[in-house]
Amino acid sequence: AGPSPYDGQEVSFQGIVTGAHAEGYYVADDWAPWSAIYVYNDLTIGPDVGDEVRVTGTVDEYYELTEIVNVDYAEIISHDNPVQSLPVTADDYEDESYESCLVTFSGGLTVASLESVGQWTLDDGVGTVMVDDLMDYNYFPQVGDSLTSLTGIVTYSYSEWKVEPRCTSDFEGSVIPHYCL
Repeated sequence: AGPSPYDGQEVSFQGIVTGAHAEGYYVADDWAPWSAIYVYNDLTIGPDVGDEVRVTGTVDEYYELTEIVNVDYAEIISHDNPVQSLPVTADDYEDESYESCLVTFSGGLTVASLESVGQWTLDDGVGTVMVDDLMDYNYFPQVGDSLTSLTGIVTYSYSEWKVEPRCTSDFEGSVIPHYCL
């Protein structure tokens, strides 16, 4: 645990994109703890979930989130690769070994509270999970909503662990869609 021993070093790696948003993307080289990283860049290669990528950049600890910055090289190798998530509970997801990993909470899940700035908490019967809205999903949580499962990327920001669902299909259960006209 703690800062990456590679902080400040240039590294090269290859893996499958598990999530993407306007400022970067998440890459996993295995479906296990300690196997994913966030790549912070302007998406010049435009990867989609399931793309296999090869990346060279510098490891950086940004407010305790390990990420790749100053990307020197990025290439999409292949498309439509399978993506898997790791099963977790509220007791174990708040750990650096799951940082940037795609995880799934399942069972009797209930929206416990609505927080500020688009965040909300989910109770999985073991504890609560902070959920955020960094990526684009059309789910408007209401306290008491029941979900069968929730999938998302584990991230660390503003001194707390959070799960970032990638899209509406990451929610299963009594999902209330939000529509715009």
